[in-house]
Amino acid sequence: MIINEKYTYLFLVFILTLGFFAQTNTKQQIVICDSVYYSNPDSSLKIAEQLLQKAKNDGDELLQGLALRRIGRYNLLKSDLNSSLINLDAAILIFRKHNENEELGNALSLKAILFKRLKKEKEGIEFSLEALSIFKKINDRKGCIKVLLNLSNDYLEARLLLESQKSLNDVLAFKNSFRKVDFYFYHQNKGLLLAEMNYHKEALVDLNCALAVADSNAMIDSKATILKTIAEVYNETGDFESALKMLKKSEEVCLSNNLEHELVETYDVLIETYKLMGNYPLAFNLLKLQNDKKNEILSLEKLNKINLLEKKLLVSENEKRMEIEQIRTQRIQKQNTFLIVVIIGFIILLFALAYYYLKVIKLKNLSEEKSKIIEEKISELSTRQSEMKSSLNYAQKIQKALLPPDNYIKKLINKK
Repeated sequence: MIINEKYTYLFLVFILTLGFFAQTNTKQQIVICDSVYYSNPDSSLKIAEQLLQKAKNDGDELLQGLALRRIGRYNLLKSDLNSSLINLDAAILIFRKHNENEELGNALSLKAILFKRLKKEKEGIEFSLEALSIFKKINDRKGCIKVLLNLSNDYLEARLLLESQKSLNDVLAFKNSFRKVDFYFYHQNKGLLLAEMNYHKEALVDLNCALAVADSNAMIDSKATILKTIAEVYNETGDFESALKMLKKSEEVCLSNNLEHELVETYDVLIETYKLMGNYPLAFNLLKLQNDKKNEILSLEKLNKINLLEKKLLVSENEKRMEIEQIRTQRIQKQNTFLIVVIIGFIILLFALAYYYLKVIKLKNLSEEKSKIIEEKISELSTRQSEMKSSLNYAQKIQKALLPPDNYIKKLINKK
């Protein structure tokens, strides 16, 4: 019994150890997915899709939410706003259900950016404020930094300069917890705010700080964006040559890294620069190139949507097939279970009958043995009784032979 308990404990420890390593591996994958997002978003997507598949196979709803948020983030990066909204909404529902506040705040922050892209700035700000209240509640400094930086940009685009400046001032309270990417967005937003307030020289200082952060940390899409932004500020100051240098660098980054949307935005600024310089032929030629690029992107997006629909349809069919197979397997298992129960019951019944039969035979044999013993005892007693009678009769005969007859004894008694 002690040995069995020992092995039972060892087995439980083994199972718990496996579960710990599996959970650790999943956490490591999530960390890797987040760490490579800015430098290699496609790799981040692949990891997230693997996590989503694992979550579906294991029935892990929370892991499914974690994967969906990261896929929604990638969709947002690639301007696939519809897919992003679907994935983020699904993730938010899961996080609310499981009280996963940190991930809920992150998902709401992404949704705020999404609504800003949809030109719904008011709703976007509301989502950001909800996220900020969640991060403050759980004392998540990194979350507060991210939301305040997003809010500063949202207020700036809504022309609420004082609110934007306040958000930037508030975020400095968490400067000790800044990550490298936070320094990028802080300097970018501050530069944009200063440019909006016509402090172009000061704006260029902050924007170049943001460029240095993006360059040193392989933030490819951010680098393309900040180069374009610096060019816009140079245009405002009339320094078109410097603007062209920045735009050519942005174009090079976009082309070498297949950043289609960033490339179109860069061409927008480049066309405006050519116009400001009075070079309308170049502006016209670039406009034609930009339209072709937009058509390519539109065709690619349509193709991606078709592929996505086909993929969803295939997944749906596979899920239905798996569900049918699962139902069939469950039925077979139930039938097998019933059959096993019947067989076990029949075997138990046979053992019970055999046991009863053997017990009856044993009792019968025991009864016969006892009857035989009793008969032997009775026979022995009968024999002894017969011998005793014979002995008594023999003694009586001897007694009669030795003693005189009764008449003679009576005569002697009467004479006296």
